[in-house]
Amino acid sequence: MDKFWYIRLKEKLFSLDISQPMMRFFGVVMAVNYPLYWVIWNPDLTLQGHFVDLVLRVIATLLCLGLVLKDQLFGAKSKFLSIYWLGTVVYCLPFFFSFMTLVYHASVVWLMGLVSSLFFTFLLFDAGVALAVLIVGSALAYGLYQIWYPPFYVDLGQISVFDFGVTLFAAILIGSLFAHKKGLIVHEKLTSLRGLAGTVAHEMRTPLAVINLEAGWLKNKLKQPRLTKEDINAVNDCPNRLMATANNALMVIDMLLANLKVAAPSEMQFNQMSSILNQSLESYPLSELELAKINIATFDDFIFYGDPDLMRHVIYNLLKNSLHYIKAVRKGEIYIWITREKGYNVLHFKDTARGIDPVDLPYLFNRFYSKRKYGTGLGLAFCRRVMLDLGGKIKCDSVLGDYVEFTLYFPVVK
Repeated sequence: MDKFWYIRLKEKLFSLDISQPMMRFFGVVMAVNYPLYWVIWNPDLTLQGHFVDLVLRVIATLLCLGLVLKDQLFGAKSKFLSIYWLGTVVYCLPFFFSFMTLVYHASVVWLMGLVSSLFFTFLLFDAGVALAVLIVGSALAYGLYQIWYPPFYVDLGQISVFDFGVTLFAAILIGSLFAHKKGLIVHEKLTSLRGLAGTVAHEMRTPLAVINLEAGWLKNKLKQPRLTKEDINAVNDCPNRLMATANNALMVIDMLLANLKVAAPSEMQFNQMSSILNQSLESYPLSELELAKINIATFDDFIFYGDPDLMRHVIYNLLKNSLHYIKAVRKGEIYIWITREKGYNVLHFKDTARGIDPVDLPYLFNRFYSKRKYGTGLGLAFCRRVMLDLGGKIKCDSVLGDYVEFTLYFPVVK
């Protein structure tokens, strides 16, 4: 256990965390602010009563200039840069403001500065590191104050110790909430990346295995001294099979990238739904057996305004989900038809495979919500975003064990 915590502490100290891109910005801003505010609070530039403040500000300014020149000073020595970064923040925020707050007996100006420094610390680091930085910096400040101004005493003026403590506690608590929120955002990004990585690995495994088998089969056939007519036909058809498998893999990659795309206004145009449906079915890698399970009713065509590429990927996502469950339960077909409602052209997409559990229906279009082993929870969220962008909407109705029906509402184009 002791070794585990040592390793975690070492990782914290010697790793450049997410605040690293802010180092230069922090250095520039603080290197300007420390001398600037000394002049603002001391326009006569007198040292009497302000000498300690000036010395501490000069040290802080030099440390911050080190962050500005970090590439020249540290180069690729990221371990030392991390230590320097943490040390600079400890000195410039909790230490400096805690010490000066004590020196000036918790005046309103310095108390406001101390509270601001607490918030700033939580914006730079996660909650755990921020608390450690605050504890170390504050402890050093109180220790130096005791040495520099004996005997040790704290005069808070008209502010009671209780009010002072409550103010600091509130600042730390609110700062921790902000840091926690930032941590949740980072966790969500990591979850998304893990999901995408898992989906890509899962989806690519099958086509790569097929390509490997086809290559092995072709290699064995070419070693044979004589080939039958059937073998020759199969060999000639091998490139077609490999191309189809590769196109299937590329389609999966395109779908994943489309899920992360945001439609630009310049990509919006008028489209015929029949054309989008036909293009989707022609470009999606369907086997003859899968194609036979898709039933499209005769309908009156309609026009919608949107990004055609994104709409094709909406169809791809719905097809992919339906075909997955049809294959999983070994039953079911897909039915596509169109109806009219007031102000909308409505596209219905229904499969009769396994349906959806009523418990899952309210969360179906939430990002990262998925019950499939390698699902990312991005597909249906992407479909909803595309439909909302073109002024429509998407709904889902289902009976578990019977069917699932997605209803896409397209505004009537006038």
